[in-house]
Amino acid sequence: MKKYFVILFNIISIATFAQSNDYTFQVGSIYNEYISASASTKDGNLIFGGGFSKKASWKENPIFSSAHEEDVFIIKTDKNGKPIWHKTFGGGSTEDVENIVVDKDNNIFVSISFEDNFYIDTFFIRSATYHNTLLVKLNPEGIVLWTKTFESDYDNYPANLAVDELGDVFICGIVNGQYIKVESDSFFVKPNSNGNSTFLFKFNSNGQFGFGKILYSLNDGSVTCKPLAVKDGEIYFSGRISSYGDIYFNENKINSGFSGIYILKLDFKGNIIRSDFYHTESFGTTTEYIHINNDNSIYFALTYADTLIFQNTNLGT
Repeated sequence: MKKYFVILFNIISIATFAQSNDYTFQVGSIYNEYISASASTKDGNLIFGGGFSKKASWKENPIFSSAHEEDVFIIKTDKNGKPIWHKTFGGGSTEDVENIVVDKDNNIFVSISFEDNFYIDTFFIRSATYHNTLLVKLNPEGIVLWTKTFESDYDNYPANLAVDELGDVFICGIVNGQYIKVESDSFFVKPNSNGNSTFLFKFNSNGQFGFGKILYSLNDGSVTCKPLAVKDGEIYFSGRISSYGDIYFNENKINSGFSGIYILKLDFKGNIIRSDFYHTESFGTTTEYIHINNDNSIYFALTYADTLIFQNTNLGT
């Protein structure tokens, strides 16, 4: 039997201990640069992603050059931060690297939000709306294997990525509007003029579409997602719901008039195995992290304010 643990953080304190670093380095120039995502490979190398303007350096080596006002980069380094390869790509407007995950064969998956037509290697990505989601798979040498673009009638954003033991990749995010489309596969959301809905898509290692799921509210509600984890064919994802109407997961009604945290457990086809809801009226409450232990215990970290009702227990403020 799988065990569930919930870790609740209301007031967070940070203790700092004296430790020696193996190395430090700086990415930067006279312009604006940042690292927004990172991951480690199974062979001990490191992957970093971020953004920059015009030119940037890595450990004082000027290796990034932008063809546009702002671009994004992916860099692979050894464990000491020495560059192995790097890539820069972008378009005519703002882009951000949101998430990076690595599979068991050291292939790299990257989710990117972008606002304009986008170029990555020989791939041209057309912008359909103001904010779009891009999913990219690269091999260990940095060669782009495939890309997926998410289009909607309004904005959509990536929130998180996860990859399983088979190399299948899962992406969740937020969509405004009445539909979201991945290539020829469209998923329609009930009219929701003032709120957000959450999408969850699966692709196999070759980029073939697996499934698409939409979590939405019928009555101007807001549904967001953040943490995502997969293991042994099971999927866990979570976020916040604020709704006065019925809440649906595709065509299945799962709650009504709810405000608080949701945690969904799905099988490998995206069907619900278990759903949990923890009520709070505070808009500052959200899930931050999911971890699946080796014994398949599931740990959730949440931040909350005000009062949180957990399994009919009032945890206070």
